[in-house]
Amino acid sequence: MFTDSEREVFFDVGNRILKNLIGITVSTTLYAWTILALTFVNFVFVTVYWALYFAWFLVYIQQALVQLMDTVTAVDAALDQLYLKGFILEFVSAWLRALLEIVGDMIVIWRACALFPASRHKVLTPLFLLLLVTCVSGFIYLGMTKGSLAQGRASYFGGGDTKVEFAVFSLYRAASIATNMCSTLCIAFKLW
Repeated sequence: MFTDSEREVFFDVGNRILKNLIGITVSTTLYAWTILALTFVNFVFVTVYWALYFAWFLVYIQQALVQLMDTVTAVDAALDQLYLKGFILEFVSAWLRALLEIVGDMIVIWRACALFPASRHKVLTPLFLLLLVTCVSGFIYLGMTKGSLAQGRASYFGGGDTKVEFAVFSLYRAASIATNMCSTLCIAFKLW
């Protein structure tokens, strides 16, 4: 029915199709597992963050209601002492807030890059640089505010004691917003 050369051609075409199918399946599965893992990590961070924030809030309020009612010391000094008791919860919450933004940026970048398979390096390079600036400035800010958190002086939304801390915090937030905005614009451009 078929000659030997025709069988070889069909066999070769079938092997190439099978190899391509396996390659696409493996690469898609790796991407899918990566985004699933990042989403799961993001969920865990959010859950732990809110649990810690709620625990910190309860400890702070409980201690304030119990200790401030029993003492007649200065209210500011008593609140500073109470804040020091919740320092570890606030410190871990600050790190989780930073990690949540970084993981969220990674997920959005992955989604943008998944839509541009042919020109992935053109899309990935600027987004990766923005993510790098976000990570570096976020970790520098967290390192700078560790002492401020321990002394109860850093505000919830950032700031700390010095203009340098505020500038690093502003760079961190601006880089995170720029990363999300650029990634979202890439996605919108591709979908439009």
